[in-house]
Amino acid sequence: MDSADILGAAKEFRRGILSGAPSDEMCFVVCAPLCGFLGVFGIESRVTEGEVDGSHHYWLTLDDGRVLDPTADQFGRTAVLLENAPDGYEEYSPDPFIDGESE
Repeated sequence: MDSADILGAAKEFRRGILSGAPSDEMCFVVCAPLCGFLGVFGIESRVTEGEVDGSHHYWLTLDDGRVLDPTADQFGRTAVLLENAPDGYEEYSPDPFIDGESE
C-alpha cells in the first residue's frame, strides 16, 4: 500500500467506526482496531500514546516512523493525518514494564 492507499483505508475505517459522530476523545477507540486492520495488509504500526498540542492523545506510528492520526481533527487539523514528525506531537516515554524492557 502506498501513502494514498493508507490514507484512504484510514479514512474509510474512521468513517465506519465513528458513523458520523465527532472524533473527540475517540482516538484510542479508532487507533487500536485500525492498527490490527492495517496489519492484515502488511502495514506494520503501533499505537502510540503522547500529547498533541499539550492534550493527551493516541495515534499510530508506522514502521517507517510516520504518524498516522485518524482523529487529528480534534486539534484543528485534517481529519486523518499522515506525515513525518508533525508539529505538536510528543510521544510519552515507553513504560518498561509494559514494553518488556525491564529485567
